[in-house]
Amino acid sequence: MKKLLVPVLFLLLMFSCNQVDKNPEFNILGYWNLAELTNSWTNETVIGEELDFTERYIFNGDGTFIKTSTIAKGQGETAAIPDQALGLFELIPSDDSGYIFKVILTYDTNVHMAANCSEGNQEFMFITGDKKLTNMTSAACDGPVFVYTKK
Repeated sequence: MKKLLVPVLFLLLMFSCNQVDKNPEFNILGYWNLAELTNSWTNETVIGEELDFTERYIFNGDGTFIKTSTIAKGQGETAAIPDQALGLFELIPSDDSGYIFKVILTYDTNVHMAANCSEGNQEFMFITGDKKLTNMTSAACDGPVFVYTKK
């Protein structure tokens, strides 16, 4: 019986280690700042300090989020006071092997701030394997791809 127990425990240990490696611990809660923006037409990427506006998501433990943005208005001017939107988020495992999670944001206020191709109140984002928050939704309608990193 002891001879059988050792191999079984070894296999269980190996299986549990593999599962941890495949599903790295991740916590979306906290501040996510815009780190880069890629033009979907030209593939030109603007990074960090080169961006002419700021944008941030704050994800809270109660399932709510806050988005703030000073996105360029008109002729390259940025808003002196950031716009702010509030809503709920849902974090679900992704079926796509390139992403570990899908994030669904549902806006309750300032729906116009949702980066999407329609006039709806939802925005869809993904967490990449290198733990970046990516919004490619507006790229489908010739908008930019936004990439956020956790502060």
